[in-house]
Amino acid sequence: MKNTLVAGAPGVGTDAVLTSLVASLVARRPPRDLQLCTIAERGNVAPQILELPHQHRVCTDSQDTDAVSSTLAEIRQELERRIAGGGADQETIVPDLVLVIGELADLPDDSAALDVILRDGPAYGIRVLAGTTRPEALAHDLTAQFSMRLVLHLDDEEHSVQLLGRPDAADLGADGDVLFRVGGRSSALLRGFRVAPERLDQLIDLMANEYAGIGSARGESDSSASGGSPPSAADTEAQAPGTSHEDTLPATGEQASSRAFLNEGRANPGSNPGAAPKGPGDSTDVGDREGSEQALAPDEAAEVPATAGDQGGPSPPVAAQTAEPPGLLAILEQRRTQSVVQVRCFGGLQVTNGERELKPESKDGPRYKPWEILACLAAHPARGVPKEKLLNALWPGVGPERATSRLYSNLNFLRTVLAEQVPGLSADAARGDKSEGMYRLDSNLVWSDVHEFLALSDGARKLPPPERKLAYERARALYLGNLLRDTPYKWVNAEDEHGYTLWESYREKYRQMTCQFGQLCSAEGEPERAVVLYRDLLQDEPTLEDVVRQLFRCYQQLGDRGSLIRDERLLREAIRQRYADPDDPDRDPSFYQPEPETSRLFQEVLVGLDAGVASGVESPRSRDAPLTPDRRS
Repeated sequence: MKNTLVAGAPGVGTDAVLTSLVASLVARRPPRDLQLCTIAERGNVAPQILELPHQHRVCTDSQDTDAVSSTLAEIRQELERRIAGGGADQETIVPDLVLVIGELADLPDDSAALDVILRDGPAYGIRVLAGTTRPEALAHDLTAQFSMRLVLHLDDEEHSVQLLGRPDAADLGADGDVLFRVGGRSSALLRGFRVAPERLDQLIDLMANEYAGIGSARGESDSSASGGSPPSAADTEAQAPGTSHEDTLPATGEQASSRAFLNEGRANPGSNPGAAPKGPGDSTDVGDREGSEQALAPDEAAEVPATAGDQGGPSPPVAAQTAEPPGLLAILEQRRTQSVVQVRCFGGLQVTNGERELKPESKDGPRYKPWEILACLAAHPARGVPKEKLLNALWPGVGPERATSRLYSNLNFLRTVLAEQVPGLSADAARGDKSEGMYRLDSNLVWSDVHEFLALSDGARKLPPPERKLAYERARALYLGNLLRDTPYKWVNAEDEHGYTLWESYREKYRQMTCQFGQLCSAEGEPERAVVLYRDLLQDEPTLEDVVRQLFRCYQQLGDRGSLIRDERLLREAIRQRYADPDDPDRDPSFYQPEPETSRLFQEVLVGLDAGVASGVESPRSRDAPLTPDRRS
């Protein structure tokens, strides 16, 4: 294992990957061979990780600079002892030491001890496994020390370039896609998994029996740091079996989980309910628990690849799979066909279980607010809605405590309603997630037309041309105009910080995607198809001059002089109708002119077509050949 960094945007599962890596490590190595020192806020890793008998030192307050500095200084001292020989002979077992950091950006920028640990530690069995949801806050010199990187979805292409050398992480889905990179090699697209909370509990119980009296007791640490220095070679040699380390974590009660219809997986088809439980390193059903983040869908996943350990370090955390990962279209098709609940937001709201429509009613009568929560989560991007934004959208003007109470109550009712109407759908499928304050739908259970539309439109440009065309076609077929038409939801028409409503942002994405589709068709020798796409956009907004210019270029390819002249006149008339002043009807119509770039292009194409006619070159299509647009409202 090398120094490893797990990075992703808030809410996409960074802590789930970090947790699964730690669980996989400790499942393979006993405390005698592997020790952990952890600096992590509650929520950065699953709480069970803090209870492992491998834990030698735990700091749960990364803002406590004294405790963090003390932890790093003691690890550095252990490194210096190992470099100097530590007084150990050849028969002494020197445990590998892994420093687990929940949020790397929270550590002091000027930590010389961390720099030394990262630089020299791997050669002496000391490595760093860190997570971050704020890669923009990390200095280049710091990230350069992590030769192994697991990168989930990032919102900014610059952050992706910072970690991978490419912008690809900005195009990942927010539900388990992972780009894996070692050194300067090309990154590989994989699928991650989470270890379900019940599996972690089983792991703790097994270890409590196997390693009785060693390491931590069940529970989380409520202190900033516990214990003394990391184990030296001499400490390890002198420790008798069954004796405990000096640091023991006090137990805490289980926290109450918030409820949302999120992040709960299903048993894979064909699974044997009577089979023995999987180990924590195995791909398992998506589970959730408070303090545990967005699930990484295991039933679609290739596990994170193994890398040969360097300097005789611990075994790699997860097994490799050499099979080619499924493409975007196949993954989205699988999600749609295997989903239990389907939510359509373009056009009017429709919630179905296959062919059967679901209603916001239970045996106790109808309640419509839970249905609005379902619609809100389905209509926003798949990565989720921040809790504060969700509360403000659903209960504007209500205090946070009252709004939160209403949210939990309505989420419970939503789970009850769905469980009553959908055979085999457990109420436990609706789980909450407080670690990032995000609420989202589990893509393994709930399909949303908005989520698939966004995944197709954002991911199409990375596909080869034939698949890209299919992706564009599928995305256009999903877009049916207005978002949640005829619903009373005020948040649908609320403007964001850029002045766009939710539907307006999707409409703009639809336009951009349609233009990209048209350009691809033109480049592939299908200008007739591109004309249909461009005319579709101009039906609703005939003054989009960038679209008109693309249309002119298609007419140039087609040799269609008549359509060129007709559409240029239509553009002028549309500009006049849109911008004319009714109080000044006598204004010269020549005042309403297209942009200079549009006029220049029109003249260039017209001159070229006239030259072709003068030379006797026949137009490839007649002036008025029908091209019926696919009008969208």
